[in-house]
Amino acid sequence: MLLLLLLLLLLLLLLLLLLLPLFLLLLLPLFLLLLLPLFLLHLLLHILLFLLHLLLFLLHILLLLIFVLNLLLLLLPLLLFLLLILLPLLLFLLFLFLLLLFLLLLLLVAILLDILLVIVLFLMHLHIHWIWKEIHYFVAYRIDCLRLV
Repeated sequence: MLLLLLLLLLLLLLLLLLLLPLFLLLLLPLFLLLLLPLFLLHLLLHILLFLLHLLLFLLHILLLLIFVLNLLLLLLPLLLFLLLILLPLLLFLLFLFLLLLFLLLLLLVAILLDILLVIVLFLMHLHIHWIWKEIHYFVAYRIDCLRLV
């Protein structure tokens, strides 16, 4: 009898093991319906957390801008004072730089004109030699002609 009871218990356990996947498949939609609100809540919390981080980031940028503007307002009198002192000096240095640039340009033009003058004088020298040679040949030709006569 005990053996029969154990066999029956084993058969029942086997039946439960075989029906358990079917039972779980039947419970799955219910389980998913229970998890869906939790998932949506989780998603909503992530969205809210992202918006909170974005708000904190914008707040940091705003605080940084306030700090920079405050620093500029504190340094504005010093900057104006330095500008009033340094502006004439900077204008004078700019004038000197432009004057130096103009003088260098004049020097470059003078060098180029000197090079052009040397080239022209060399060509005139060659031309004078050529004319002198022509006159020499002409006079020598006339002297030769006079000798023959």
